[in-house]
Amino acid sequence: KDSWCNDGVDYTLTPSLNQDNRDTDEDGFVDNEDDCDLVSGTSTNDRQGCPDTDSDGWSDPDEGWTTNNGADAFPENPTQWSDRDNDGWGDNQTYGATQIDDFPLIGSQYRDSDGDGYGDNLTGFEGDVCVNSNAEEVESGWISRFDRLGCRDVDKDGYSDPTDDWISHPEGFADAFPSDASQWYDTDNDGFGDNMEYYDGQAWRLAYRGDGCRTTYGLSTFDRWGCPDSDEDGWSDPTPYW
Repeated sequence: KDSWCNDGVDYTLTPSLNQDNRDTDEDGFVDNEDDCDLVSGTSTNDRQGCPDTDSDGWSDPDEGWTTNNGADAFPENPTQWSDRDNDGWGDNQTYGATQIDDFPLIGSQYRDSDGDGYGDNLTGFEGDVCVNSNAEEVESGWISRFDRLGCRDVDKDGYSDPTDDWISHPEGFADAFPSDASQWYDTDNDGFGDNMEYYDGQAWRLAYRGDGCRTTYGLSTFDRWGCPDSDEDGWSDPTPYW
């Protein structure tokens, strides 16, 4: 111990290493802060210092760290990293991003080609029946939501305008009154709508020419609309209650 100096002092050296500033994999992250201290990497978001193939800040997945832990769901696409609905399309919708999911929380939809709010996949959740709605229809809100989703609806009552392959009520389900927001069904097909009133989004309103006899064909127009009028004078035939 002190054989060289004979001064009674113990000069034995005990080696120790300060690991606070060591960077084993030489990636710029010290070991104490590096989640992959033996593998060089540049990730900074989910983990520090792990492999990040696309250099977007999110680490590549591995056996011990999957996308469920926060790893990059798109390790080769620098514009995407998260896929919450696990459909293979990314959540990032910012300008310049690719492989964008228009419906990041709906696994059965990812694209909305016409921008009307309904997905192109007809068999998916709220599938768009008319995937090619034009800009005027979309910007004006002329998009149906009841009888079929995503089709032209000029009066914006929710029921689509009739077409050759989707005819109007009562033979079909399209709007029997495509220019009248207060009416859409005409059960007796007499030209007078079934609604006596309708909700316009703010309050209940009186519907236009509501049918007083909606299950019975009639053309009366004076005392009530759409009831039998045998003599065609505009006044409906009397009944036990009218």
